[in-house]
Amino acid sequence: MMRITDLITGALSARSISLQDMFNSGGDLSMVGGMGSHAGVRVGVKQAGQLSAVYGSWRIISEAISTLPRNLYSEGDTAVPTLVTPRPAWLDRPSQHELWSEFLGQVLMSLLQDGNAFVLLDWSDFNDGLAAMSVLAPDSCVRESKEIVKITNRATGTVTLVPEFLAESGASLEVMHLRGMTAPGSLHGMSPIAACAETLGVSLAAQRYGASFFKNDATPGGVIEIPPEVKLSDTGRAATREAWSDLFAGPDRAKRVAVLTEGASYKKLQVAPGEAQFLEQRRFTVQEVARIYGVPPHLLQDNAGTSGWGTAMAEQNNQFVVHSLRPYLERIEARFTELARRIAGDSSVSVVINEEALLRGATAERWSVLRSNVAAGVITADEARLAENMGPLPDGAGAVPWIPLAQAPKEDTPDNIEQPAQQEKE
Repeated sequence: MMRITDLITGALSARSISLQDMFNSGGDLSMVGGMGSHAGVRVGVKQAGQLSAVYGSWRIISEAISTLPRNLYSEGDTAVPTLVTPRPAWLDRPSQHELWSEFLGQVLMSLLQDGNAFVLLDWSDFNDGLAAMSVLAPDSCVRESKEIVKITNRATGTVTLVPEFLAESGASLEVMHLRGMTAPGSLHGMSPIAACAETLGVSLAAQRYGASFFKNDATPGGVIEIPPEVKLSDTGRAATREAWSDLFAGPDRAKRVAVLTEGASYKKLQVAPGEAQFLEQRRFTVQEVARIYGVPPHLLQDNAGTSGWGTAMAEQNNQFVVHSLRPYLERIEARFTELARRIAGDSSVSVVINEEALLRGATAERWSVLRSNVAAGVITADEARLAENMGPLPDGAGAVPWIPLAQAPKEDTPDNIEQPAQQEKE
């Protein structure tokens, strides 16, 4: 067995993998040099990340989830799950040099880019049951079967077969595999970048066109007309063109005043349709990327057609949590719950990531709603405390729903509470 440091280092540096390697291994092209598109540009992680809307989607989703509160709860014999204290060390520091938010951010970036996240579990040191967790480059990992993951160190060419975590092999090294949307019968998740390569290719081509336009455009743009009596050689025409470019080409030289001599005149040309549609294409790119990753356009700073932070935007934010973030949360919670149960040897414990933190309103409003629900008997005090990431009241004091006085049976009403007099029947 190779050293864990060598395995991790090699897996993290796997970006140099060749396309042929990927064809042979069954990995995803999106993580290597990219794949071709009909727009004439290659589309991969590096290229896609140059689109601000793609980078913004990665940042919004990964940071939103990786910074959410998380805890370990035990269902036990109580109606309300009990907060396990102290929290397991690995829920704060998956490794000695990495915080949970940093670690989970890498997991999410891997899912957002490749559709797969491979986490190396080091059981060589049984301090609290788990020595370290490390996120591997997904292009270095291939599921050989449901039980085995092949990890290739591209720097050395060394191939290591590591058991999948769910196999419970008892080996000192295991791999936990998290998948995004998966095709039926496939062992690997689908890469959003590979699946939408053509859409991203058009956006990348438009961006490159815009960069070239602003780099090379000579403003004012048009044609220099020379009188017929002025004879210019090929060298003279070339010198005129170069002189004009030196004076006016590029954004730093735009709007300079041109002085023409020898009877020359300048004829401005109409802006090409492609140039006029460039900004419209940029807005379309934001909409397409928002559609790919399920991010509301206003979170990508596209407020076209909106009037501000009103009810519509608030509803979009709720839909974003429910339809875009929750699938990732479900997968992450499920995998790390399995890990927690193995470590604790207890099938009643669960890792819970509090997504309500993204939906909750202001503190005063939130507490007012909870107080009203407790007073109405809709939820118990312990359930209200759980919503605020707090443990139950001692001695079961908060486990019983509060029954409003008006709804309590007469025999259960305290004697010192005066009951409303009943009107006599006529």
